[in-house]
Amino acid sequence: MRTIAVTIGELGEEVNSVDDREHSTSATDCVTLAGIEFADNEVDRKVVMVESALRHEEEARVSPDKTTNTLSRGKQATPANTGSSSPRRLRVGIYRTELRLLLAVIVLVLVFVFAFPEQFGSARNAENITRHAAILLVVALGQMFALLVGGFDISVAATMGLSATLGAMVMLHYGTAAGIAVGLLAATGVGLVNGILISRFRVSPFVATLGMMTFVIGLSNHLSNGRSIFGLPESFGWFGRNSWGFLPSTVGLAIIVGAIVWALLNRTRLGLNIYAIGGSRSTALLSGIPVVRTEILAYTMCGLLSGVAGLMLASRVVVGQASLGQGYELLSIATAVIGGVAIGGGVGRILGVILGVLLLSIITTGMNIAGLSEFIQQMLTGAVLIAAVLVDTFRGRGDGKRGFAGTLKTLVGRPASAVRPAADTEHHPTETTTQQ
Repeated sequence: MRTIAVTIGELGEEVNSVDDREHSTSATDCVTLAGIEFADNEVDRKVVMVESALRHEEEARVSPDKTTNTLSRGKQATPANTGSSSPRRLRVGIYRTELRLLLAVIVLVLVFVFAFPEQFGSARNAENITRHAAILLVVALGQMFALLVGGFDISVAATMGLSATLGAMVMLHYGTAAGIAVGLLAATGVGLVNGILISRFRVSPFVATLGMMTFVIGLSNHLSNGRSIFGLPESFGWFGRNSWGFLPSTVGLAIIVGAIVWALLNRTRLGLNIYAIGGSRSTALLSGIPVVRTEILAYTMCGLLSGVAGLMLASRVVVGQASLGQGYELLSIATAVIGGVAIGGGVGRILGVILGVLLLSIITTGMNIAGLSEFIQQMLTGAVLIAAVLVDTFRGRGDGKRGFAGTLKTLVGRPASAVRPAADTEHHPTETTTQQ
C-alpha cells in the first residue's frame, strides 16, 4: 500500500506539471493525462486500480521538459532521473529509520540501567513504562490517521479529557459499560466534526482542531463544573489500572487497538485510500477515490482512539478530569513523526510509531529518575518535537540524497505549483494531446 501511495503521489506531481503548461486540444481528441483519460473537457471518472498505478509509475517519473516534447511528437517517453526515489528506496529508508530507532531504544535502556540500576532496572519501573507507553501509543495511532491523509489533530488531548470526564460522570450513575460507551461516542463525535470541517469545508487542520480543542476544553469544564470526578467503579479498573493476568490492561488494550489499526491500513480499501490521499489528494480525486469520505473517516478514527486513550488514563489514575490528557497532543505528533510518519501524508508504518513511543517514554522516565525539573523536561520535549520535524524534513519523504540545496529549499518553502487548490485539478483538468 505504501508503494501505491508513492506511485499515486508521483502521478499527482505529473498532473500538476502538465497542468502548468496549459496545452489546448480539439473537441474530438481523446487525451491521456498520467494514465487517466479525458474527453470533451469532462473527466471520465474511472477508478484507477493498483495495476494501473504500477503500470504508469515510470511514466509519472518523466521530467517535465521531456514529457512535453515526447507527447507532442507522439513517441514513448523515456524515464529521466528527476531525483525522486523509487518505492524500493522508500521502503529501505523506512526500514533504516526503524532500525535506528530500535538501536536508540536499546542504547538508552542500557545507559539508564547502568546509571540507575536500582530504579530504572527494576521490574516495577518496566511495568510503569509499558503502562504509560501503551496509552501514548493509542493516541499516536489515532494521530497517525490524521497525519497519513496530510493533516494533523491538536485536539486529541482535549478529546481525551472529554471522554474521561463524560465517561466518569455517566458511569457513576449508570454503570461502567454505559460510561465507556458515552465517552467513546463523545470522542468519536469530536473527530467526526473535525473531519467535516477539514475535508468538506476545507478549513485548515490547524484552525479547525485548535478551535475544537478550545471548545471541548470549555465543554468538559462546564459539564464537571471545573471539578475532578472521583469515586469511579472498581469494575472500571480493567480498562487501565488492573492487569489481565500477567499483562497490564493498558498493554492488552494497546495490542488490540494496534492489531485493528494494522488490519485497517494494510488489509482494507480504506487503508489504500488513506495512503493514496496522503500521496496526492488531487490525483486521488481524479482516480475516483472518495476523498472527502475517507478524510472524514480518518479524523473520526483519530477522535475515537483519543477517547479510548482518555478512558484508559482515567482508569489508571482513578479520576475523570478535563485536563487529563494535557500534553498528549504534542507527544502524539512527535512520536508518530519520529517513527517515520511523514508530515504531509502518504508514508508511515505502525512499527515505527511503536518504536517512537518507546523511545520517548524511556527518555521521559529516565529524566524523572534523574531528578530533572518539570520545566527542563518540557524544554527537552519541545526540543524532541522540533528535532522530529527536522528529521522528517531531511528525510524528504524518502526522496533520497537531495543535498544541502534541496533540503534548504524544503525548509524555506514549496513552490506555488505544489500548493495548487485541489478543486482546480478536479473540475478543470488541463488536456494534453497524444498521438496513438
